[in-house]
Amino acid sequence: MLFCIYEVKNMSEKLTGLQLFLKPVRAFSLLVVLSFVLTLAGAVTPVRAAPQAAAGDLDQCRNGTLASPADCVAGTPPLGWVNGNANGTQAHWTEGQSIPYRIRLTGLTNGQHELTIRYDYTAPTGEHAFDYLTTFNRSAPSADPCSDFLIPCPAPATFPIPVDPVLATCSTPQHDPVGGGVPQLPGDFTIYNGTITDAAYVGTHTCHDSAIQVSMIITFTSTAPDTLIAWSAHIAPEFDWGNGESAHSISGAPYHMTFIDLDGSGGNQDRSMMTNAVYATNISTTVSDTDLTVMGPVFDTATIEGFQGSTISTDPVLAGTLNFYICADTVAPYAAPFTSGCDHSSGTLLTAIPITVNGNGSYQSPDYTPTQNGYYCFRAEFTPAEGSPYPFARESNTSKVNPLAECFLVNDPLPVTLSSLQAGGADAITSFFLVAAATLLIGLSFLVMDGRLLGNRK
Repeated sequence: MLFCIYEVKNMSEKLTGLQLFLKPVRAFSLLVVLSFVLTLAGAVTPVRAAPQAAAGDLDQCRNGTLASPADCVAGTPPLGWVNGNANGTQAHWTEGQSIPYRIRLTGLTNGQHELTIRYDYTAPTGEHAFDYLTTFNRSAPSADPCSDFLIPCPAPATFPIPVDPVLATCSTPQHDPVGGGVPQLPGDFTIYNGTITDAAYVGTHTCHDSAIQVSMIITFTSTAPDTLIAWSAHIAPEFDWGNGESAHSISGAPYHMTFIDLDGSGGNQDRSMMTNAVYATNISTTVSDTDLTVMGPVFDTATIEGFQGSTISTDPVLAGTLNFYICADTVAPYAAPFTSGCDHSSGTLLTAIPITVNGNGSYQSPDYTPTQNGYYCFRAEFTPAEGSPYPFARESNTSKVNPLAECFLVNDPLPVTLSSLQAGGADAITSFFLVAAATLLIGLSFLVMDGRLLGNRK
């Protein structure tokens, strides 16, 4: 630099003003002048940008209304992938479906990272909201998590979502621990530009309680600064948790998915959805008699209603079919045959032809006449018509003291019928006729003796 100033100074002693630039100079001196000017402009030493801090954005899918559905893609605001909440004017789901989520991670260094997420398992009032996580496109097959973020979309990698061990211990009107508890559909986390190496629940929780939140840590290795992870949350259905215990029974915005942190910092993003974005089917049931002292016909009545959130819905009209089942314990002392009534895996079908459901209302089962003393339970199952937003539903009340119960006791002092004998097989039939013959002989003997006594009195 001293040499450059020296050259210019010497030249300025001989050439002043405009002559300095007009007079031909040696190539070396010209380069010196240009170098000096660029140095003054600060272009010789470039300024490097600070590295981007790692961050994440949590998105959920708004799939449009029932009348105007939308795909889970970006570029269709206010629908598709959004960095915000959702309500019934922007999304429509049914109990038993799964809402897609994605998290866009930026500024990552190649290597291992930890992502912590959390979901609402139950509401503050105790009803179930999201009961578990599953694959992002389970209920939205055309969902594209990469759109507007990773273009072109790299090849994904998957990692199994671990089973929540608590669900296997849950007892509901349709499930009990002996049968495996509440089922969890298998599913995967999906990652783009990386590999997931572990996913684990943080702590534990109970089956039924208020304001339960479940957290999970996802450990992954990123292979690029921009990485994407996708999954979905299962909307707790009435057919698993029972009447009044499922997601649509909650008011407000109970469906929360939260990005807690990335590598211990950042995060704190929450995405909620209003209950009015969820369609549901509610069944309540009544048995015609809870105690039969003499065997006779009994029937079950199911009242079925379609819901949008916690509000009864008539648009569209509830449509589908209804079946009734009967279960029994005919071995004294006649206790409830199942810890959860007439559960989904048992029972005898009563409706040879399914009953057509056309609108909210009450529908009656065929008459059923028990042939043996015992404890009996009905079960009602609704199957929606194709294209209906109202989901499959079933109900089996279990409390005999409840006037709406589907269970009843038969305690007939003379319970012998041909059907019960046939059910008992050849030994039962033989025993019956032997007892009947003995009874007849005893009766005839009394008649003969009575006749002799009358003769003697004459």
